[in-house]
Amino acid sequence: MNYKKDFPIFKNNPNLIFLDSAASSQKPLKVLEDVKYFCENNYANVHRGAYSLSLQSTESIETARTDIAKFFGTQAKNLVFTKNATESSNIFISGIVQHIQSEHIEILMPVSEHHSSLLPALAHTKNPQNLSKITVKYIYPNASGIFTEDDFEKNITKNTQLIICAHISNVTGQIFDIKKISNIIKNKQNIYKNNIYFAVDASQSAPHVQINFDALSKISCDAMFITGHKIGAGGIGALLLSDTMSRILPQYSVGGGIVKDVHEQEYSLLESPTRFEAGTPSIENIVGFQSAIKYLENITFKKIQHHEEKLMKYALEQFAKKIPHFIIIGDKNITKNRSSLISFYHKNIHHSDIAILLAEKNIAVRAGMHCANPLHHYLHSKGTVRASFWIYNDISDIDALISGLQEIEQMFQ
Repeated sequence: MNYKKDFPIFKNNPNLIFLDSAASSQKPLKVLEDVKYFCENNYANVHRGAYSLSLQSTESIETARTDIAKFFGTQAKNLVFTKNATESSNIFISGIVQHIQSEHIEILMPVSEHHSSLLPALAHTKNPQNLSKITVKYIYPNASGIFTEDDFEKNITKNTQLIICAHISNVTGQIFDIKKISNIIKNKQNIYKNNIYFAVDASQSAPHVQINFDALSKISCDAMFITGHKIGAGGIGALLLSDTMSRILPQYSVGGGIVKDVHEQEYSLLESPTRFEAGTPSIENIVGFQSAIKYLENITFKKIQHHEEKLMKYALEQFAKKIPHFIIIGDKNITKNRSSLISFYHKNIHHSDIAILLAEKNIAVRAGMHCANPLHHYLHSKGTVRASFWIYNDISDIDALISGLQEIEQMFQ
């Protein structure tokens, strides 16, 4: 099926070869139409308005909350709307560090973590106001940048109190087996007789794989970070919280819309998720988020994964056959643990030069360290070019990429 026709960006830019969906995906026409219709017909501020537009708008975002929560395998009461995954991680990490009563808090994560999860953790190690000594400990991959579940098993100790892991690496495309990691954490909790909190960054995985948060939370997953701009929405994110975490996570920010009552010297708050959503929400973007997940549901993840596996198999074969001097970071074979992106470099050509020269051919890729500097440093890489594929890409896009890279390599010979 030709999904490209569903995205107006390609009609308006017919020569565009867009291979940067891991940064932000393009938006389906249905999402744009639904947001436009809502803004033109139903928009008003939500909650407490007694007039029909406000009531309709409130119903729209609460219905959206239910639909989006179901899409991620949880219930509306467990979904907090945020600006993006970065805000989600800040809310959770700040709250859980405050909640843990310990002289020393050890945070464990793969060295490949995106800065949106890494920096909120690192920031707490530098904060002199923290009552606990906080350290960040890393799990390291093999020379190709690949991790195993055994790496988690070996690195979780009696001092580990918080683990953060991306579901899919935005550099290598590795899909981490979150269920296995959750079970490892649960076993370690039983051994050490202490709480080990676990948060998953699902920013990269949400457009590609089915997520069942409730099933994971029943094992040992406490929170999940979601962003809308990678699945066809924009300006919106979500924080999924387990039932326990919804109750115990301390407040991150306060303001209008979240209070039961306020007196001159004290206040009381509503229950989660409302208490985490201070201020006016991004109403139209919540509607867009709902529309985006409906679009993906209509396609089904089975078809999405089949399409992406076909693209990745072809792309990896072409890299090996036609441009072997472009070196791939991560698994070079198509496996069930490989998502639809390729990060690569050339020993004799700077990654930024490659991206600029591809851009001259209307091929959109991303160059740099992809907000994962520690992984690149560990692998002694100064940066990579990343090509990422989604439902609107096809074989011709990969052919154009390979041809472009062949021409670039010839220029530098």
